[in-house]
Order: sequence, then C-alpha cells, then structure tokens
Amino acid sequence: MKAFRMFGVDAVIAENKEDAWKVWEEHIGEKREDYSSGDMVELFPNYELPIARGSSGDWSETYPVKVWIEMYGRGFLGSSEY
Repeated sequence: MKAFRMFGVDAVIAENKEDAWKVWEEHIGEKREDYSSGDMVELFPNYELPIARGSSGDWSETYPVKVWIEMYGRGFLGSSEY
C-alpha cells in the first residue's frame, strides 16, 4: 500500500495511482477526468502526514505515512485541513 495526497490537502491509501483515483471517486463521488494528473502526489513512507480530526477539524494527528497505512489500510484517510 501507498499513500497519495490529492489536491494538496486530502490523503488516500491505495495500491497505486490508478487505485488512488478509484478510492477518491468512491469516497468523494467526483470523476478523475475532472482533474489533471498533477493533482495527485505519492508520499514517502517516512513523511509526517497531519490529518485533521475533531468535529470541526480543530485538532490533528500526525504520523509517518507508513503508520497511517498500518492503522487504516486502503481508503480515504482524511484532510490536512477541515
């Protein structure tokens, strides 16, 4: 599994870039063709990724990408902002 940042703020965990677009479409409901391929960046396993938490995103958790992958597996992980 790998992690990808979508549009600078959202993160998904997927097998590869193609799968990341599928996760995005499943979660958000928007289509890949609405965006450019540059809208997604693969994140390094040791990159410290903050994800907003709380009902209004008023706090966040930060872990290395590899830890997020171990904790959650494939799917939409969240946003670095609320």
